[in-house]
Amino acid sequence: QLARLARTYLADGLASVGLRCLPSRTNFWLVEVGDVPELRRRLLGRGILVRDCASFGLPRHVRLAARPLDACARLVETLSTVIPMYTER
Repeated sequence: QLARLARTYLADGLASVGLRCLPSRTNFWLVEVGDVPELRRRLLGRGILVRDCASFGLPRHVRLAARPLDACARLVETLSTVIPMYTER
């Protein structure tokens, strides 16, 4: 039940910051972000590490996992700050 709540929260949060996810039935999403190295750098500077999906043939995507709800909230909050800075370049 908690895992389902975290999945829903994260999916809604990603949509709220304008990120497009590939459909998934698992606890992670492949999310198109464009400049992966730049987004990873910005997130890492805030203590969040995400998986680059270039090895899956998706060089413009990262993998985001549904973690406990507090971690999902932190990720969404951080993305809401980072995404505008990232897209204004």
